[in-house]
Amino acid sequence: MDGGDRDLNEKTAVIVGVGTGMGRSIALSLASKGWNLALLSRDAKRTGEICHEAEAKGIKCFPIVADAMDEGSLNEAMKEAKKKLGRVGALVYNAGGFFTLDGIESLSLDLLDKAYLLHLRGLILSVKALLDDLKSSKGSVVVVAASPATIVAGNAAYASTKGAQLWLVKRLAKELLSYGVRVNSVSPGPTTHDPSSPSDLEVKLGTYDPRPSWDVGEAVAFLLSESSPRFTGANLIMDGGLSIPAD
Repeated sequence: MDGGDRDLNEKTAVIVGVGTGMGRSIALSLASKGWNLALLSRDAKRTGEICHEAEAKGIKCFPIVADAMDEGSLNEAMKEAKKKLGRVGALVYNAGGFFTLDGIESLSLDLLDKAYLLHLRGLILSVKALLDDLKSSKGSVVVVAASPATIVAGNAAYASTKGAQLWLVKRLAKELLSYGVRVNSVSPGPTTHDPSSPSDLEVKLGTYDPRPSWDVGEAVAFLLSESSPRFTGANLIMDGGLSIPAD
């Protein structure tokens, strides 16, 4: 699959979900490689700060307040992103949350619905909003999913909706192949961006990992680049071996 040479004006990406260190890592990695960016997040202050850092690398960056769980908010934000950037060449969907160890008996439908809205519906709406641009630019989509290490007891809402992202990635990759649009995912384990330092949750999961999140940004940049023309429907697991069964 030939990714072709992308004009500088088409080296434009929308990143959904930049309120954490992982979103910052992705934004700065892309900025360092010449991508102009629109950053979508509910946190206006944090998004503005990350945009300021990105612009120091010589690119244009536009902070846009948006809620990935709200259809109207997300659609309006996508319209603004396209207006600011021109034709969009890439989408990175990094929105995530609602991790809990509550068992199935205490799992609320409200939490399940919210996990679906954030991890799946928001992703689908984002792709639909940018689809014409992605087709015309032969662009790429990268979804930030989650390491298999997150599939633990009491994590049904998060694990099921994050797992569904991986199947959606494969389905979209197949569907959009004929348009030259590539769709891939990365599945990171815990990184130092996590709001909880070695917390009770991480102790219970045995997942604390002090490694920084910069490599996630570099992996996303690789998947969006012309260096990965045959990557589509792929998932890069980046958890430092946490998901490998013990001997």
